[in-house]
Amino acid sequence: MKFRIFLIIFLTTCSVFSQIQDVVVATEEEYKELKSKTIIDSSDTRILKLLDNLFNESLQSDENSITEETVNLYKMFNEAGNIPNEHLFFLFTTYQYFVSEATRNPKLSNPDLQLWLINTLSEEMDTLFGVIPKMVAIYKGESLLATGQKSEAIKHFAKFIAIYPNAIPIKVYRFQLESDFTKKEIMYNELKTKHTNHWMVKGL
Repeated sequence: MKFRIFLIIFLTTCSVFSQIQDVVVATEEEYKELKSKTIIDSSDTRILKLLDNLFNESLQSDENSITEETVNLYKMFNEAGNIPNEHLFFLFTTYQYFVSEATRNPKLSNPDLQLWLINTLSEEMDTLFGVIPKMVAIYKGESLLATGQKSEAIKHFAKFIAIYPNAIPIKVYRFQLESDFTKKEIMYNELKTKHTNHWMVKGL
């Protein structure tokens, strides 16, 4: 996507403060422009399949390994033009990009922008497909925590554990955010018993 090229150039030529402010504006403008040109089609569920595959293969799985099918689907969105619902792919990958950049260089961290991206993606998904994918739900919870909204994150994960009761990452966050010692111990024992080999559970 041309936005990636623009962003790389932008980040190397601006001061940290101005680049964070201006990238917010640039991101929102880029998204609005892309959405206005995108074919929006609720019958085309390839973006849903991509996000579900990524969740199942990278977050839910013990192996944490992406299949060739998922890689090819990702490449299709990333490289082909005029793909239906590509505005959703833009929101998802831009969110991932900013999180990755913030990990690499904390000075570029912008939790508010990340929350805007994932909130927008969540709303768009719900409006178009009537569902918020597990991966998006997890990212939103993480963004709420990153912006200091712990109580909202607790409510968020409580809501989505009811929708996705088998989602291991949501179970882990529920455990980490639980304040009641007895409930926390029960959650811990369940995670260690049922999901012993999961990469997130191993870190508890």
